[in-house]
Amino acid sequence: MLSKSFGDEEFLDWKEENNTRNTLGETVEDKDEDGGGDPKKEKGVFEKAKDKATAFVDKLSEAKEFITDFAGGVSDFVYTFSEMRDANWVNSDKYFHSKANFKASLRGPGGRYAAVKLSNLREISDQYLKGDSRASSVADQKANSYGRLQAQKLSYFRNYNLSYKDVLTKYRPINLPKKH
Repeated sequence: MLSKSFGDEEFLDWKEENNTRNTLGETVEDKDEDGGGDPKKEKGVFEKAKDKATAFVDKLSEAKEFITDFAGGVSDFVYTFSEMRDANWVNSDKYFHSKANFKASLRGPGGRYAAVKLSNLREISDQYLKGDSRASSVADQKANSYGRLQAQKLSYFRNYNLSYKDVLTKYRPINLPKKH
């Protein structure tokens, strides 16, 4: 609280000396004659709002990309599962596990997230609904991890024209038809 009361003239003088901000939050001293200001000084309300809106749009764009990658990863799993059913090849299960994880992980963070979650869900359902052994699920998870790791390695070598057939050789059955 003020210890002395001001008259109108004294108050206006005090306000002029001590109040350096206008209604937009800009420092009055920052403005030069042409209305421009020093860019190093504090931003005004409109500039702050614009920066926040830009940051929000960037986050939405990242979220959209993640969701798109996730959906693509799910479709990679569905397609590879149907491909495995069509192939109906003995000892090809691990190859198709690694292939689905590989293809989904190449899509980016959303696809990799889908690969991890769908692989885990599949192994849980195989153990508790189908009655697969723990050892079988562990072996499948190794194949899943192998596919994701190969995708991560391949992402560093994008300039090379390699496909999953060239990279996923560890689990590929010898006589599996070339279309797979």
